Amino acid sequence: MMTGYHVGAVATALIGILVVADHGWRPMFVMGAIPALVLVPLMFMRLPESPAFLKARGMAAKPADVAGHVRAPRRNPISALFHHGLARSTIAFWVT
Repeated sequence: MMTGYHVGAVATALIGILVVADHGWRPMFVMGAIPALVLVPLMFMRLPESPAFLKARGMAAKPADVAGHVRAPRRNPISALFHHGLARSTIAFWVT
């Protein structure tokens, strides 16, 4: 995920070098909108709704949608970062 931002920034710069010199800056906005126009409909079709959203709307969740969701006991979410051998990594990330 973190690499995607940088790859997108470099790709945008390279496309800008190729497009802006010949066509101006306006086509860059069109080219930036094309992935959204393609991906947003795909996300609506393929991504499932969360069980909480379906419950709030009064709709039943499909068994495949709730598989693997086990309700964990409520605890402090920050304390989970220090359990099961994660304390050293958590502190290292925070220091970094």
